[in-house]
Amino acid sequence: MNRLVTEMRYTTTCPVTLDQASVCTEQVWQQKPQKEKDAPPAEQHQSVTSNKGRDWRLHGLDTDFPLPSKLSAIRCPFTIEPRTKDTVPIGYRGDAWHYIDGQIFEGMTTLVPWTGYWLCYEGKVVPVENFAGVWFEIQKRNNIFEATRVTCHRMAFAHDPLPGVDLWAL
Repeated sequence: MNRLVTEMRYTTTCPVTLDQASVCTEQVWQQKPQKEKDAPPAEQHQSVTSNKGRDWRLHGLDTDFPLPSKLSAIRCPFTIEPRTKDTVPIGYRGDAWHYIDGQIFEGMTTLVPWTGYWLCYEGKVVPVENFAGVWFEIQKRNNIFEATRVTCHRMAFAHDPLPGVDLWAL
């Protein structure tokens, strides 16, 4: 008769109760979480946090806890800073891709003039940026970037606004 023999070892640097120890040993028997590359596409980007733990929608905001009243006051046009790194999860990017300054836009001969998110829409290369979970068309004027308007629905972006953002008023 085959028998399963288990051995439990408890090592700790501080006193623990038996309940705390049993909770720790139960974790040994849980299935390992899947790596993101092994997860099905629908589950890959359910979390809104980046790998560093900060919500990717907070890019350009000076706080991790923006007040809904401040977010509801946002109106186009406003100053925006394009991302220098690809930090928006792919499930929220639509058809936009992150390009580096001077890189050739895929399928065209156009060089992108600055680092940020770009997409091809109706045969034109369009710069876009996500701010507070909403995608905006942007432009550069006198070395200042401005969000001019919310992207049109035909661009197929998944908006995921932070609480307080008034999409209709933008």
